[in-house]
Amino acid sequence: DLILNRGKQKVFLEGKVSSSNDDKMYFNLTDINLEEVSQLIPELNLKGELFMNGHISNPYHNLQVMGDASIKDLFILNELVGDVNFHSDWLNDRGDVILDGDLVYRGVRSFDFFGTYKPKAKEDNLDLKLLFNNTNISFVNAFMNPDVISEIKGHLTGDLIVRGTPSNPELEGDIQLEKGGAKIEVLGTSFSVTGNVEIVKDGFFVNGIPIYDEEGNAGTIVASIFHENFKDFNYDVTIDIETDAVNKHPIRVWEPLPLESFLVLNTEYEDGSLYYGKAYATGTVNIFGYSDYMEITTYLKTRENTKIHLPMYGVGDIDEEDYIIFIDNKKPDSVISHAPKIDFKGIDLDLNFEVTPDAEIRIVFDEDLGDEIIARGSGSIGMSVNSVGDIAMEGVYRIKQGVYNFVMGPINQKFYIDEGGSITWTGDPYHAVLDLNTYYRVNTNIATLTNNQLGIDSKRQMIICYLKLKGDLMQPSIHFEISSINPDDITEELLNRINSDQDELNRQFLSLLLWKRFQPLTGGGEADGSGALDIVENQINSILSKVSKDYVFNVDFTKDQVTGGSSYEFGVKKEFLDNRLIVSGSFGVDNQGNQI
Repeated sequence: DLILNRGKQKVFLEGKVSSSNDDKMYFNLTDINLEEVSQLIPELNLKGELFMNGHISNPYHNLQVMGDASIKDLFILNELVGDVNFHSDWLNDRGDVILDGDLVYRGVRSFDFFGTYKPKAKEDNLDLKLLFNNTNISFVNAFMNPDVISEIKGHLTGDLIVRGTPSNPELEGDIQLEKGGAKIEVLGTSFSVTGNVEIVKDGFFVNGIPIYDEEGNAGTIVASIFHENFKDFNYDVTIDIETDAVNKHPIRVWEPLPLESFLVLNTEYEDGSLYYGKAYATGTVNIFGYSDYMEITTYLKTRENTKIHLPMYGVGDIDEEDYIIFIDNKKPDSVISHAPKIDFKGIDLDLNFEVTPDAEIRIVFDEDLGDEIIARGSGSIGMSVNSVGDIAMEGVYRIKQGVYNFVMGPINQKFYIDEGGSITWTGDPYHAVLDLNTYYRVNTNIATLTNNQLGIDSKRQMIICYLKLKGDLMQPSIHFEISSINPDDITEELLNRINSDQDELNRQFLSLLLWKRFQPLTGGGEADGSGALDIVENQINSILSKVSKDYVFNVDFTKDQVTGGSSYEFGVKKEFLDNRLIVSGSFGVDNQGNQI
């Protein structure tokens, strides 16, 4: 007659043990906290409340044990398993333990088991049958690395036979996986499957069942998952996304149709992202790995609606540590925000793409300013990332059409890219080699160059401003050139004069971008450069006047016609206390670098 209490937890023993079958010792366990008990087996991190009752009789000559147990809200590694109920009888004369029970998940009975256990047998002492009835498998997430694979889901229906021993059980049978799925974190995409799973002693096998992307496109998956006594899991998955697994030819109904596209990438930008965007493709994908390692190999051809972003901003020399961490002053030990980094630990990527003009590639130099290259073209590009984070890209991308959004101060102008330009990667993804000719067209009057002193026809004509990008992607050399379509002799001579003088070329190029017209040539009559400076000054002051209603900004460009020197000054003024206090000031430099 023993009672142990701790809060609402209770252990109760009452009765008598003897050699008589009529004497019984009754036991009752109520509200036992499994989280405390699991300290003995911390690797499972159990949670739930255990209830158990039953009796023992005649342990000397004819041991019999009968009992019932239930676990309410069982969690394993913080994943809900459900409510577990089971009953057991020990029949000493047969040497068997008779077991039966069930699993209730969120109020739905989804799993049953029954059979016998022969503890006196040395081998094959289990003979159980497992009945799955829409059993939820999401608790498997607890045993996987969430940075590699997550959101595992699905329901099982079918029967399995369990033989072997409790320490080495052997499963055999077929079960149906309904609405199964998982998310591959590095790709940002979720896949779902429905079909038959064959289970044998050391593995699980999926033989050619449909796999769906988030938009319902269906490829085919073949998968093998091996284990050693339900430990040391490894898997090998091949996904065919070239052939449609569902739709057949309308006439030759036995013939599958080619798959038009499949969503293979769907990620947002994070600090340190090498790439992000949405990608559709066809081809093959192989995923191999084990619990904390994954190897992904792809051979894919891009399809329509693909938009890949390659961010060039945020790249720096210091990338080993995060030096700025924000904390809450009220909780100095807690971190509010910490710049995330891509962690490729445990992941090997070997991504091979045949890029087609269906795909839009966007190379972003400055997201806020919109400084970027947007292009469509073709090429074979390989990208690899190993488990220690080494990243490499190889291949040549040849542009069919594209736009370079050129941003410099107040200038924001789209330059179209000539067909045949290329971007070549030979290792470091941030240091590709550019070879691009871009152009901007403006309809203007070339007679402005000479103030019409040469009697040039004053009609407007099409002028092409070339901006050529060569060399390293992060620091390309930029060259200007100005030309005309079918120029006459005088026009050609004037443009040759501009292109041969770098200072004049820069001045005229800037003028064509800002005001869509030429400036008089330096040294040509009235043109001494001050007129262009006045125009620049007026244009910039007009822009600055719109920056703020509270502050007054202005610039002043001055050129000395005698010495040829020039100075540039920037001023700001702010009024306070209902305009009774005015604070103003200016700073600038002259062309000799002297501070003003």
